[in-house]
Amino acid sequence: MQEVGSSSDFSRRAQQAPASSVELSHFSASPTLEASTSQTTPSTSQPTSSSSSSSPTGKLRWALRKALSVTLALFAATLIFTLLLALDAQRLRRVAGMVPQIEDALVFAGFGLDQVSLKGNRFAFAADIFEALKLDKAKSVASFNTEAARTRLEALPWIAEVQFRRVWPNQLEVLVKERKTFAVWDDGKALQLIDAAGRVLARVDEARAPKDLPRFAGAGAGEKALAFWRLVGQHPEIAKRFSRARRYGRRRWSVELGNGIVIHLPAEGEAGALAGLAAWPAFRGILENGNAIVDVRAQGRIAVRATNEVGRTSSRPETIADLIDPAG
Repeated sequence: MQEVGSSSDFSRRAQQAPASSVELSHFSASPTLEASTSQTTPSTSQPTSSSSSSSPTGKLRWALRKALSVTLALFAATLIFTLLLALDAQRLRRVAGMVPQIEDALVFAGFGLDQVSLKGNRFAFAADIFEALKLDKAKSVASFNTEAARTRLEALPWIAEVQFRRVWPNQLEVLVKERKTFAVWDDGKALQLIDAAGRVLARVDEARAPKDLPRFAGAGAGEKALAFWRLVGQHPEIAKRFSRARRYGRRRWSVELGNGIVIHLPAEGEAGALAGLAAWPAFRGILENGNAIVDVRAQGRIAVRATNEVGRTSSRPETIADLIDPAG
């Protein structure tokens, strides 16, 4: 990845280092040889230096040094790979953190974090995911802190779970599982897509809001939506006509059906109230006719009125709590 591509600069410098050290050690001996030769036989000092560099002994020495450097590099790579297999990622990351040269050696040996692949994201932006990974904080595959990255990624709205898979020597696979949309929630400011836990996933406008998702409205409705939806699902005649449920004052629900019926439920005992209403013989006719307000907030009492009536039977606030709560 581009974020960690700069580690290749160190790799190139490290690969050039053995040749450079051999070259310096080779030429460091020539001045001494020339100086000693010039004192005894000045006329033959230069040819002696030239012949020593091109002699079979010099070539053999250079070849041995080169072979030794390659052997040492292979030994270091083998040792590092053995450490990667023997130590778990957390321990190896601690060791690399305490001794920075170890991570440099890992990069030099080919274990740099060079490629990162992302799979599983459909709605979460790849740019947000890569920013949360913080790839610039790790040079090698071994030093990448998967637990910290998982915590950051799962804090993103759409991300439910994250798995990491190291592909040796220099690749990392990121597998994400996204959250599923459950409902559309009107929080009074905008429409929000939420999951079953009430977690806000994204803001959506009315034109693009999924039509097949249940609707909820009101403060605090998001985190209570799943439980109430399951309660409504126990009564098929109500569930199939369900249009929206609005929560008032974080304490009670009102259910709006598609045929113009509104059911006011009490703050406590809403399950019993719905069960009693569904068992009421006259309720089927009300469902078929539509356009009615059904109030079951008073225990043991069902009040029904047409939505177009005015006066004492209108849908104006009837209690002090309703007056305090502007939403209903």
